[in-house]
Amino acid sequence: DGVIAIDGVYSNPAGVAFLSKGLHLSLNFQNVYQTRTIESGMTVPSLQGTPFYQPMKMNGGDNNGVKTFKGEASVPVMPSFQAAMNYDNWGFQLGFALTGGGGKCTFNDGLGSFEREVSMVPALLYSQGLTSTSPSYGVSSYVNGQQYIFGVQLGTTYKINEHIAVYGGLRFNYIWNRYEGNITNIKANINGNDENLYSYFGDKATAYNIQAAAATMMASDATDAATKAKYTAMAAQYLAGAAKMDDAKGQFADKYLDCTQRGWGITPIIGFDYKNGKWNFGTRLEFTTHLNIENHTK
Repeated sequence: DGVIAIDGVYSNPAGVAFLSKGLHLSLNFQNVYQTRTIESGMTVPSLQGTPFYQPMKMNGGDNNGVKTFKGEASVPVMPSFQAAMNYDNWGFQLGFALTGGGGKCTFNDGLGSFEREVSMVPALLYSQGLTSTSPSYGVSSYVNGQQYIFGVQLGTTYKINEHIAVYGGLRFNYIWNRYEGNITNIKANINGNDENLYSYFGDKATAYNIQAAAATMMASDATDAATKAKYTAMAAQYLAGAAKMDDAKGQFADKYLDCTQRGWGITPIIGFDYKNGKWNFGTRLEFTTHLNIENHTK
């Protein structure tokens, strides 16, 4: 950061004052690619000795119950621009760059934080008497995130003497982030069959409602109070069962994420540079940036 060059508009703005008199320009492009690997797992001590002790084993986890999620990050074009106009003592600077984020990352199998909740479903079903000789679960998941902070920086330098220069400026930051994703098709093995749980509990709720309707009809056709009371009680039990199944069904509904974030913030910046022969010492201070960001969520 102590180097005196045109890229000092960002890293050492005060030092740019020691460049020669006149106009200095720099235009840059980078491309960046990266694979991000996340390992996620969990252990439930209270379930030791059962298939649910390391639940992510039931859907591709290794022997330690750890599952790997890979994301491909890419920034096809990351531009930056710096310009400085130096006079005898005064100088003026303009810079543009992606000062934060700058790319997108896609996890085609979602994230461990999504799946960890789902991995406990077989144990939950087992506690409710829905058993399986080969417990397992499944989920389809996806997430794509894009994050960009565009920064436009304006500042002024003043060369106090041949050794010392100072800088003061501001950076205007514009934030644009977008997140898309889903958690769908949550499945588990029940009595030897892989069941889509949303459909499974939905079918159960429908069956209870049909039984409740039949019991209600029997109650209305009853000719004595005892029979009427019996079928009325049965109808109430079936309706309670249907409500319970509907509640369970809702827990396993497909979920979608579609959120855009926009906002802005101002960064005050000051800089100082000391130059003596072949030695140069530069520093800059960026003050805390308060970002005003709004979520636009579908």
